[in-house]
Amino acid sequence: MQKAISILIPCYNTYCVELVKQLAEQCEDIEGLHYEIIVADDGSCDEHTRLRNKEILELDHVSYLIRKENVGRARIRNLLIQQALYPALLFIDADMIIHHANYILNYVQLSDTTSVAYGGYVLAQGSKSNLRFCYEQATSKQNQLRERTKHPYSKLRTSNLFVMRNVAQQHPFDEDLRQYGYEDMLLGIELKKAGVPVLHIENPVLFYRYENNAQFLQKTEQSLQNLFFLQHRLSDCSRLLNLVHTLQKWKIDWLYMYYWRSKQETWKAQLRGTAPNLNIFKRYKLGYLISLFEAADSIRPTSACHEV
Repeated sequence: MQKAISILIPCYNTYCVELVKQLAEQCEDIEGLHYEIIVADDGSCDEHTRLRNKEILELDHVSYLIRKENVGRARIRNLLIQQALYPALLFIDADMIIHHANYILNYVQLSDTTSVAYGGYVLAQGSKSNLRFCYEQATSKQNQLRERTKHPYSKLRTSNLFVMRNVAQQHPFDEDLRQYGYEDMLLGIELKKAGVPVLHIENPVLFYRYENNAQFLQKTEQSLQNLFFLQHRLSDCSRLLNLVHTLQKWKIDWLYMYYWRSKQETWKAQLRGTAPNLNIFKRYKLGYLISLFEAADSIRPTSACHEV
């Protein structure tokens, strides 16, 4: 059982006062527990929300770090690790809500031999007109405990992650990734290589803030840019990347690109609209990823021939 815990919350343009209050209340109810809650604002451009979050400073054992510039999802987490006082860390995304009354207790009661644990997440009700909700709902079975346990490293997520500080220091987040996507999968790969066991438990947070369709499509494109950037490190983990490589091997990727370009704007409009289609979403992602390979090929220098 853990006697002390540092709860780390990276935050960007997100109101998190209620989340912090929930966490503080649960920690206070655990006799003898030493705790701290550190919220790190990563250069939010929403000044109103950033100021509202200062309400958390009225609580005991709570710190609020505000960065003037956005340093990215990986680096802000590494900075939180550096600030943490206690040997057990708990990462929670600012857009989550605590779902169970024993949420903190379930983590502090873990065995002292537990290095990494992930509790999962559940979905709040959303609208069928929301692309993010439709996507999360369609993939929700993959995030259930039984499935997560089968694939402990690839199903690891940073939104609800318990990790011992020494492990986090030995395997920091890759700061080459500044934008959304694949930082958790990359962490899972590094932990697997190092032989660090990952425990999956049923201790979910509630995901309830579904960004609008245009915002989620933009975040999806950012994640695909990360996937392209990390292609050699994620080649065994991404079905989408493997599909692109298969089309390239068969030399028919250009044919799909011809089709994709003819549909690109129509599909984007459909996905941003009130009736997003997940099959179109899959097709759009495939074409967008292939377009990144194509763009890289177009700027790659060719070897020149010189007469001697």
